[in-house]
Amino acid sequence: MTANRACPAKGIAPLTMRVVLREFLKHLRLASSATHVRSIPNRGPCLLIPLESRERSGGRLAAQWALDRAEDVSRSVTQLFLGTYMVWDARRQRLTENYFATHDTQGRPLAALPTQAGGGHE
Repeated sequence: MTANRACPAKGIAPLTMRVVLREFLKHLRLASSATHVRSIPNRGPCLLIPLESRERSGGRLAAQWALDRAEDVSRSVTQLFLGTYMVWDARRQRLTENYFATHDTQGRPLAALPTQAGGGHE
């Protein structure tokens, strides 16, 4: 069996992407209303505007910004609901209590409990 080999495109892909990006930016400018305060949950939308264009992108950026904010609110409400449910369900299942009944504070399993006479099957 042959050993795993590196992807053949591993060396050429970054070089190709740099060349493509350089050519791309010769003809277009980029504009975005995405916030960069954490990983990009809104997929980082971006407007591509031809350099020769005299058109203002303010209206499109404002619409993009409004849609991003609406998605932020929707995402936040969903995270609040699901997070609350997770905590409620964990408490209901008594996960921490069950774990520490069988493990010490360092995460090591406690010594096995002695079995009852008769094998414990009744």
